[in-house]
Amino acid sequence: MTVDVTPKADDAELAASVRAELERILGSATFSLSQRHRNFLTYIVEDTLAGRGDRIKAYTIATSALGRDENFDAQRDSIVRIEAGRIRRELERYYLTEGAGASLRIEIPKGAYVPQFVAGACGGQPAATEPRAQRPYRGPRLLVVPFERSPESEGYPGFERAFARQIIAGLTRFTTIMVFGPETARGHDSGIDLHDLPNRLDVDYVLTGTLTLTSGRLSAELLLQEVPEGRFVWSERFERMFEPKDLHALRDEIASLIVQRLAQPYGVLHSRALDHEGDPPRHLRSYLAVLEYHEFLHTYDSEKIHGIREHLERAIKEDPHFAEAYACLSMAETNTERFKSYPIHQAGASLERANMLARHAILLAPNSSRAYHALAMALWFSGETAESLEAYHTALSLNPFDAEVMADLALRHAVQMDWQKALPLVQESFRRNPNQPDAYHMVPFLYHFAEGHGAEALKHARRINVDKLLFGQLAVVAAAVLAGQMELARKMAQNIERINPGYGRRFHADARSRNIHPVLVSRLAEALHKAGMPHVLEDEDRCAQVLPKLA
Repeated sequence: MTVDVTPKADDAELAASVRAELERILGSATFSLSQRHRNFLTYIVEDTLAGRGDRIKAYTIATSALGRDENFDAQRDSIVRIEAGRIRRELERYYLTEGAGASLRIEIPKGAYVPQFVAGACGGQPAATEPRAQRPYRGPRLLVVPFERSPESEGYPGFERAFARQIIAGLTRFTTIMVFGPETARGHDSGIDLHDLPNRLDVDYVLTGTLTLTSGRLSAELLLQEVPEGRFVWSERFERMFEPKDLHALRDEIASLIVQRLAQPYGVLHSRALDHEGDPPRHLRSYLAVLEYHEFLHTYDSEKIHGIREHLERAIKEDPHFAEAYACLSMAETNTERFKSYPIHQAGASLERANMLARHAILLAPNSSRAYHALAMALWFSGETAESLEAYHTALSLNPFDAEVMADLALRHAVQMDWQKALPLVQESFRRNPNQPDAYHMVPFLYHFAEGHGAEALKHARRINVDKLLFGQLAVVAAAVLAGQMELARKMAQNIERINPGYGRRFHADARSRNIHPVLVSRLAEALHKAGMPHVLEDEDRCAQVLPKLA
């Protein structure tokens, strides 16, 4: 319940409890905001305790706690609203972690600046859950299937089997990994069915590869696939020149490198194990809800997002310790907000809730890169770009081989025109996972568009799933204008206006919500205007400075 703290003669004990809680928050490592935020929180708490809650307005906070002068205009400067949102989220994080057992909580209600002092559990959080039962640790289980030999390979019969055995021998030195070899795979009657392997062998990963042996050259291309999702989580190509007498030594060298990539501390399997830290689901449909969300990432079919959210909502109720379900629901909430400009936008998406769900996933699985990825997305679309990038880098440090995090981080750098960071990341992500969602071709599109390379920009724009992604269609329009294909540009612009009437008026607001660099926004708007999209240049908040335009 909310406690009335209007000063009275007998309120000294309550005020002391509030100040003690404030001191605990400010001294907590979990509450990691700046001194300015601490001044903000202290000011509103003390004024409320002093009975001056009615005086707590944006102007008084800005001038008394944030260092603004008397000319501060809350209508033009949103600093107080932004900082209040950050403090609100930090308080939620604090009470999900270090302050979870607090008997008195300090809250800042959404849309207000006057704090509330709440006794007992805080509403709006994920439902309280029963104590978690300890479960024994089980290391990753890996099946090495028979390697294939490319048709152009010459001679050397049995080399691929010896190569696989050498990898298996190296992996068996790591006692936390259970390894199954090609003979195990051949023991099953009708070939290898990745979807059936969990039932037959209870394996987590399948390692496969293709070997090419030609005169003086050995090439090995490896793929690691996660079961039962079927996602490729790692790929690498090894290529060496050799003399016939050195072939076996070279085989052992490459096999050793593969073992190191997979099994060493902070290698692929170690990182994936951290990512799956936390309790597994007890119900199959909870796991299927997570798979459904990952399938959505390959289509971005916004008509399906509402059903996906419903299934994930049920998953966190039935499996309240399943961290990945919280992370995926957080990302689904964020993606629903991203689709707000679409006609089929479903009401109820909440970036604040996405933030809270991601932080709860982190609480359940502190080393999960997916949980930090969810937090990074929620922060990005909340406009907190610096904090978002920090969360992205945390996610990548926890799982350096996660191609999805790499590509998504590359996209964030790309929309801010930081090409030196964006391009290597997206190239590496596609190298590690050739099956990356086509949406990430947005990164090279933006680069070539910004650099004026019309043909290259159009090539990558066409790779984006334009049927489902509005920005994919916009990319085709802009690239076609740059490439001089005006008929295609006008046709696509008319299609956008048909399925999303009046989008031209909303373009700038939509671009700002995605934190797109003003230069890119200006150039995209100019291209859309040339393609005949109505009203796209009418946004009164359009960049006023002189920016480079399309030639």
